[in-house]
Amino acid sequence: MMPDKKYDVIVVGAGTGGALTAISLAEKGVKVLLLDSKNEKLIGKKVCGDALGLHHIKNVKIPYPPNDTFKSRLDFVKVYSPSSKYSVTVEGEGLALDRHRFGQWLLGMALDKGAELMADTKATTLSYERGRATQLRTVYKDQSVQSMRADYFVDASGYAATLRKQIPETVGIQKEIPLEDVSVAYREIRWVEQVEEPGIAKIFLDQDLAPGGYWWYFPQDEHTLNIGLGVQGGRNVNPKDKLREVVRRRDDLQKSSTLDAGGGIVPTRRSLYSLVAKNVLFIGDAACTANPIHGGGIGPSMLSARACGGAIVK
Repeated sequence: MMPDKKYDVIVVGAGTGGALTAISLAEKGVKVLLLDSKNEKLIGKKVCGDALGLHHIKNVKIPYPPNDTFKSRLDFVKVYSPSSKYSVTVEGEGLALDRHRFGQWLLGMALDKGAELMADTKATTLSYERGRATQLRTVYKDQSVQSMRADYFVDASGYAATLRKQIPETVGIQKEIPLEDVSVAYREIRWVEQVEEPGIAKIFLDQDLAPGGYWWYFPQDEHTLNIGLGVQGGRNVNPKDKLREVVRRRDDLQKSSTLDAGGGIVPTRRSLYSLVAKNVLFIGDAACTANPIHGGGIGPSMLSARACGGAIVK
């Protein structure tokens, strides 16, 4: 075992929220370590709807993302009734992100500001002394073990909630999230001959196809589409099978082809009653900050990251 290292803050998870937390801290001179189980070149790559409202960029005060970090601009969102006969337009511009490149851009900013990265490294055991977290045990990809100490620890590990699940019972924060409080999602990036209404993101509240959730149609450009579906957990419904049904029903998707596919779990409930347990803080999906109405998680994770960084600095 290697000797302990000491940091001001250790952030577990270098995704959108984790990277922005590190940016918020490092730009104030805080000694911060980012940990991620992925290889550095894969950080940011995640299954997602990939849509982000521009107001979130403004609210967290980061530069406008470079052109190569998003596929296109979205003009507004249309939300369709269960019958699809009626729709409501939700005004507000957004970006169809290239999630991988966007994540790499944020990570690069964090490193440029002085944050340190340990990729290919899993956070395992969080140790406590006199009620406060003091040390984190990690395992590198070659199975070497290292323990690191810090004054603060941030759980940005997403739904896995690696640190949240280890906090003492006396803290009162919910460790496990019930299945009915999550959305089980599956999405595909598809090539199509012609995307229907490029620039308009569409959400369909069809409870037959997506019980307890919805399916989405998010254009990335004129020929590429992010199409996915989320269902409420615990209903014994396979979202992949339901998305196949969506594709079968739509004439414009009959000649489409799948470029990428994957699934995931998103907490779609109230946030944790507190995002702080003494010197352990929670952001993003580890704190259940995704919007409980539409499940969007990127923007709320960024807002929670800025709040977390600001609280630690103070």
